[in-house]
Amino acid sequence: MATYLETIFFYRKAAFLYLFFFISATNIILADEYHYKNVLVGDRAATMGGAYVAVSDDSSGAYYNPAGIAFAYGDSVSGSGNAYHSTNTQYKKAIGNNDWERDSTTILPNFFGMIKKFGSLTASISYIVPDSLIEHQDQLYTVNNAEVSKYYISLHSEDQTNMLGPSIAYKLSDSLAIGIGLFYSYRIYRHEQEQFLVLIDGNAESLYSSVKLEEYSYVTKLGFQLSPFDPFFIGLNITYTTLDSRKVTSDNAAIIENTDGELVYALTNTIYTEDKKYPIQVSLGVAMFPTPSILLSMDIDHFAAGESYLKDITNYALGGEWFINAANAIRLGYFTNYDARQECTSTSCSVAKIDMTGFTLGYSSYTRTSSFTLGAVSSTGAGKADIYGDGTIVDMNRQSFTLVFAANYNY
Repeated sequence: MATYLETIFFYRKAAFLYLFFFISATNIILADEYHYKNVLVGDRAATMGGAYVAVSDDSSGAYYNPAGIAFAYGDSVSGSGNAYHSTNTQYKKAIGNNDWERDSTTILPNFFGMIKKFGSLTASISYIVPDSLIEHQDQLYTVNNAEVSKYYISLHSEDQTNMLGPSIAYKLSDSLAIGIGLFYSYRIYRHEQEQFLVLIDGNAESLYSSVKLEEYSYVTKLGFQLSPFDPFFIGLNITYTTLDSRKVTSDNAAIIENTDGELVYALTNTIYTEDKKYPIQVSLGVAMFPTPSILLSMDIDHFAAGESYLKDITNYALGGEWFINAANAIRLGYFTNYDARQECTSTSCSVAKIDMTGFTLGYSSYTRTSSFTLGAVSSTGAGKADIYGDGTIVDMNRQSFTLVFAANYNY
């Protein structure tokens, strides 16, 4: 049935619209699985651009480098939320002369963690949301090409990854610690899209698609942290992910006009499983205190591609922290979020390719037993996309903004 449906589309001069929205849209929405820093985790770490591998001395260290929690000051409970997270993606002149815009806005708990110390041994349990997207859109376009007069699209999509698991760190000495984190990851992706086309000849056509993806995996993090001399720190973290299961359910329906001017319909339902190889992540971080009140840090995150159609990428992060006094601190950060897909050329592009860079800013207020953090993360990028799947390359750009809110309690 899927072959029959695609054959009908190819008979029409306006086939590019169907191919774009009905076949390629899912791949474009899933583009963020090829970026590895869509949401920065934690409060202090996020407002330092994610440059935290050589620091990691609070509960969010279980995500960046589990060895770092060995140097936490005491037992603690931490929680952070992206009070507002939005992403806007634009594809230039993708529908006739119209730009196609995709907007995502979500509010989510980003991180929750607890630390308990047992002498030289430190244990932690963490709940982490490293990626989240929610879209609700209703858009009407005037096309006026040879076949289509107006085009209406209504869609809803959700894509969120959740991680839960324990971490353990052991302090071998005052300057050296090792740690391991074991997480179970669950990703759920849902997308429903309805399209209505008003044709030049007065007829109308309707298309509907629904995709659901469920993905379960195991994430292992092995970390080391060393202070060869005061006040210099080195951190190393290796992340290895293995797939448990990946299931996709796809439903498509269409009522369209065939070449004889007759309205015909087609329905498809497909359920299948997929294999997936995740990239191996190796993160190296360095940090130093040039003064007792100033911290500078840098991370290099290398991702070795798990699939042949992807490439190795290296992301960078820089962070700074300044304690104005014992009760107030401000932070700055810079980070990259590069795309793991192959580079686009003038005639070839693997659906899309966009590299992102971002800046962060944060403020924390401290008491003897607690802290409060408010911060912002902003990133932008420009790239190319082959949205029709036929070698037609269009420009694209993306902006993302996150408002971070967090609280921590030490006891």
